[in-house]
Amino acid sequence: MTNFVEPSQNYKDCCTDFFVKMHQGVASVQRVDFSNSKHGLFDLWCSQIEKVLLNQYCEAQIPSIISTLLDGVESCVVVFQVGPSFSFQFNTTATEEGWLRLINSAGLSIIAIEYIEIGLDYIDKQYDLIASHWNNIDPYRDRKCISKPKFFAVKLSHKNQETSVIEHLNEDVNDGLTNFLLTKRKPSLFYIIHFFQDLAFLRGLATRVGSDNLYVIVNDGNLAFHHLIVVKKFLNNHAIDNSYLRDFDMNKMKAGDMLLTSTLGPLSPMHLSCSRLIVKARELQVVTFTLQHGITLPDVFTTVTEYTLAWSEMAAKEIMVRSHSVIRSKVFSAGNVRPNYKSSPDFLARKFGNWVSRFERRVMIATNLHWTGAHGVSSSDVSTLIIKMSKKNQDTLFLIRPHPEDYSLRVTAGLENVILIDDVITGLLDISIDQVLVNCDLLLSTYSTLLYDAARNKIPFAVFDYHAVVGEDSDLYPELARLLKIDNISDVDLDYLFRNICFSVDDLTYEDDFCRFLLALSKYPGSPITQEQRCELDKITDYCQAIAPDYGRNAYKKKLESAFIYGVSKL
Repeated sequence: MTNFVEPSQNYKDCCTDFFVKMHQGVASVQRVDFSNSKHGLFDLWCSQIEKVLLNQYCEAQIPSIISTLLDGVESCVVVFQVGPSFSFQFNTTATEEGWLRLINSAGLSIIAIEYIEIGLDYIDKQYDLIASHWNNIDPYRDRKCISKPKFFAVKLSHKNQETSVIEHLNEDVNDGLTNFLLTKRKPSLFYIIHFFQDLAFLRGLATRVGSDNLYVIVNDGNLAFHHLIVVKKFLNNHAIDNSYLRDFDMNKMKAGDMLLTSTLGPLSPMHLSCSRLIVKARELQVVTFTLQHGITLPDVFTTVTEYTLAWSEMAAKEIMVRSHSVIRSKVFSAGNVRPNYKSSPDFLARKFGNWVSRFERRVMIATNLHWTGAHGVSSSDVSTLIIKMSKKNQDTLFLIRPHPEDYSLRVTAGLENVILIDDVITGLLDISIDQVLVNCDLLLSTYSTLLYDAARNKIPFAVFDYHAVVGEDSDLYPELARLLKIDNISDVDLDYLFRNICFSVDDLTYEDDFCRFLLALSKYPGSPITQEQRCELDKITDYCQAIAPDYGRNAYKKKLESAFIYGVSKL
């Protein structure tokens, strides 16, 4: 019987002690005999003053960390774990090939390698469910269970003593806004994760202004357990200070600070469940913003924030027309908080493993089939298409991306060129869907915001059949005027699409004023809501509490969690 040890026990060897501490609060760790001669590198690692587990650092830091270890010595040993971890002591996730590629690209020679598998026994069954989901999808195609991860000990030396392994990244961050935030106390920019989808916008914000300048308020009551775990991992990985909405101390906010949210607009109990916080923030003269969430706008745009930042001039004008007669914002066209990414030839291989490199083409298939009555296709139609195309196009990798609220689409086992990249998988890998999208050759999607994301990232796309009323807002986006619609999903011919796709994005430009607007508006103290707005909000709040005392959270979470558990059982 496998012997697992708890953090409270004492250990004779520092290796066991280290791995137990790394997983404290998450899992018990299998006891391993590191005195065995085949574990000599782990022994050597333990004898070092600095015992570095590379997963504890972000990817950009790792070359510098190793360089420090090698300062004045000929060699050193580092350790890394392959694959994701639920431990909040872990930061970077990578494949075995990804780690070795990172080390080689940093100007280092690998002298020797050894590995060991260490069993984990999770203390929370929710981790077991997510682990089962990962194992079922097997995104690395290594048939390895993340409950028994591989740890590698690698002995390193410089290839060239004159070669610096310190890597300076050229991040796409707006210097003006970043410099402004540096002059203020920290944190000065607050962001609300109101729904799981807000994480995508937080990634963009962190890229633009840096994690150090952010404080995140998590409305955990709105998040299913698997989504909450992904959100917490992201905040931990990027060292972003945070708290739950119910625990948030308003004294952290001062006049002139900024508070942003991405999912206000629809007039519903859940969407208004953070309105009390925003009202209090405005009373403190905090500058409050709503960011446009998607290409489809609500019929009545209801925002408690002082400002709304839209993606384009046409969208801004339409939001003003649809805004609530009383509870409304000042609306500006400011571009998208989510930055455009550049494709990288080895990005997918670094994140999923070398197995993806054998495919000549990459096609993303995205769905938001949870939106009932909107589409002319069903999950069965899309599943049939995936099976048909994958068998016919063995040289093509199909990356399947369902909406976070959609678990009706399951990938059929045995299709080696099909991989599900849902919100849990990309969350465990700590990558955005945009980073995957820009490394694809084509997007096939139901009518959704991903079409717009493809356009702004210059990726050709086509859309499955949808009902006309759903696409009424497409006129707000010139990029979607060239939309290629697939009327009959059973007739899709991938080779034909690649030969004849008529959408060209070369002449589309995106003037991104997001940081400029945020900087300009933040120079003026925020203003409280008016008495008329307060009375109207009280009426709406009373109505919402009458129809949904818990803001509808329990039913929403139960639906998502049940769908996720059902999906795990079906894979």
